[in-house]
Amino acid sequence: ALVFNVLVNLAFIPAFGFQAAAAITILSEIFEGLAFYYYLRRSLGRMPWLRLLGRLWLAAGLMAGLTLALWAWQPLVALAAGLAVYLAALARLGAFNAEERATLVDILPAGLRQRLRRPAP
Repeated sequence: ALVFNVLVNLAFIPAFGFQAAAAITILSEIFEGLAFYYYLRRSLGRMPWLRLLGRLWLAAGLMAGLTLALWAWQPLVALAAGLAVYLAALARLGAFNAEERATLVDILPAGLRQRLRRPAP
């Protein structure tokens, strides 16, 4: 992917500028993702992607839809509302099991982590 990216950028950036670099970067990522998927599937077998990622994709779709709908009115409000809807959708859809939630809490800053682990009154 790196060699592809560098060589194709050298060929196309002089003629097409930064737009070529953006498109080539996306193509490089697709190529890298396909190679990763090939080796992952060879090692682990078939993965139930919809079952594993469906709730995350649904939450992201809700966030994107709301953000897009509000963007013309007020971009900052759109971003804040999109983030709030995303987090609420993740919680409501049960996107993470208990073990995954514990892992997510463990990577938070110490002060926030302590507040989340404190039992509710």
